[in-house]
Amino acid sequence: MASATQKAFESIRIVGGLLGTKILHDVRQFSLPGQDRQAYGVEPGLTFNDEIGRYWIIARGRWREFQQKSQREDITRKSVTVNDWLVPLLTRVLGYEISPCQQRKMIGEREFPISHESFSGTVPIVLCGSDIDLDTSDPLFGQEGRKRSPMGLAQEYLNAQDDSLWAIVSNGQVLRILRDNPAMTRPAYLEMDFARLFEEDNYADFATLWLLLHSSRLAPQKDLPEHEGGGGGRDQGHGQAPIAVEHAKVGDNLECRQDADLDRQHQRDEDHPEEPHAERELEIDLSLIHI
Repeated sequence: MASATQKAFESIRIVGGLLGTKILHDVRQFSLPGQDRQAYGVEPGLTFNDEIGRYWIIARGRWREFQQKSQREDITRKSVTVNDWLVPLLTRVLGYEISPCQQRKMIGEREFPISHESFSGTVPIVLCGSDIDLDTSDPLFGQEGRKRSPMGLAQEYLNAQDDSLWAIVSNGQVLRILRDNPAMTRPAYLEMDFARLFEEDNYADFATLWLLLHSSRLAPQKDLPEHEGGGGGRDQGHGQAPIAVEHAKVGDNLECRQDADLDRQHQRDEDHPEEPHAERELEIDLSLIHI
């Protein structure tokens, strides 16, 4: 049986308890920390609907072009996916400044072939072709014959690198956000399914994506108060802003739980769907879907 979140957000999945499912509702209601127009860089005189609607049109056009170019045989799948789709999506739609990594990241004797990075390396990004499965091991992402999956590469790097808290992984078909979390032994991530998003013209889910994954949500903030920046440990050193302060510290609490606790919480979410919120939600302009 599909969870209440899967029913309400058809293109979005939260796997393994990375964040509470309530965050998807809260972000639409602008009830998370730092959700104002200035934080998102919305120009005076424009509304959130104006801004999100413009980026919806851009993203949808880029997706269609990506789908068309993916049929060509004279362009590699990786080039089309990364250069024509994912980089423009991250930079022009979500506001990241990203750069390709010129060499493999080294931590001690361990090599990490991270493809891109943002915020001076604070946010590692693994981008690959649409023919690569994010959970399948491949020598491209490993070291000296050892295979890793794109997800395994990003998670191992996050767990080994003190200066990074969040990572982005995508093959163009789905995009995942994952968090530094050595205590977790099972996959935990937030996933956006682009095929469902764009082929079903799901503007409401796109608005949620934009509000939650905008570059301002992962931007490093060195002066976070201790209770917001992690309260010590790995988070205190780099001061990277969690997504909406990790939804009122959900992320930090999760680090201290055992896997059994995560499973029980996930089951409670499915068995007891949240009631609709009475607070103001983002007024989605559905007319934009048919522009």
